[in-house]
Amino acid sequence: MLLKVAHTGEPFDLERRREIVHLLVRWRLVREQLAELEAAIEALAPACPELRALMTVPEVGAICAATLVAELGTPQDHEHPRQILKMAGLNLDGRDSASMVGRKCLSKRGRPMLRRQLYLLAGRWALPRGLYHADHAVLKARYGGLGTKAICTLARRLVPLLFALMKTGTPFDKARGRAPGRACARRERGDLGRDSAAAAPSAVPPVPPLLLRPPGWGQAR
Repeated sequence: MLLKVAHTGEPFDLERRREIVHLLVRWRLVREQLAELEAAIEALAPACPELRALMTVPEVGAICAATLVAELGTPQDHEHPRQILKMAGLNLDGRDSASMVGRKCLSKRGRPMLRRQLYLLAGRWALPRGLYHADHAVLKARYGGLGTKAICTLARRLVPLLFALMKTGTPFDKARGRAPGRACARRERGDLGRDSAAAAPSAVPPVPPLLLRPPGWGQAR
């Protein structure tokens, strides 16, 4: 572009303004095409119960719902949400051996588009207007300020909810979606270090100490 400006003798600012105008025209065209695509997907929603159920979830638009349905396929083909976690590459994987226990991390071996949509949806739910904003704050504090790790945990938590909606075809229940997770429940109880079950005294009586073995017991005769 600098060579072109030097050859024509036009000011650099004028050439930059023309380029910005062309980019704005292309951006408006993409926005119009995206609006037409969303309208076409919404028109197909009544014929697809999975798509109709997902579009009742907050922060889930037509593009996000259509991507989830296209990536997951028929929900009856899956028996457990763990299968979807593995398909999306959100399952935990680690390299363990007889002498070492590896660090657990996401496998990221599944479908990248499905993993991306779940991550973006969890990020929108972690915003101040989202349903998982409190959970995100607790998880971020637990992970030492690592926001990406907290959002990945929320994305894993979204899978059972979305899978149940797609399989049953029922609309989203806001009361069920606002139910606090284990992290928020521990924060409200003021017990972040361990569960209440571990902190509460056990009702089982303590096991008496083993009796001393007599001298010479177990020796070869």
